[in-house]
Amino acid sequence: MVENRMGCGYHGGMSRVRRLLVSDRIFFVTVNLRRSLPFLREEELTLVVEALAESRRRTEFLLCGYVVLPDHWHALIWPRPPVTISRAVQSVKWQAASQLAQPESWDAGNGVAASVLGPLRAA
Repeated sequence: MVENRMGCGYHGGMSRVRRLLVSDRIFFVTVNLRRSLPFLREEELTLVVEALAESRRRTEFLLCGYVVLPDHWHALIWPRPPVTISRAVQSVKWQAASQLAQPESWDAGNGVAASVLGPLRAA
């Protein structure tokens, strides 16, 4: 673990991604959704909200507030030790991806998640 000049720890490892290993303070988080795909539909936005609730229950962080928009979401997350902000956000992302790719939303003929990509048209 490496500490920056503010005393916050993070993993430096092989990846260039630095994950904060900080807890016990409130973080303002913004997560972009599906940058190159169409905006989420209303029923898909509901799944993101459900993912926030489920992750909060499983990971035991405090969710102080959130807003979910068609292409991104914001949240005020307060991870309590031993949970870190990185772990809390990872949990929400994993849960949302899992919810959006449920088997009943798959178009079996094309092997593509219909709820995520929308209907496919023949070329």
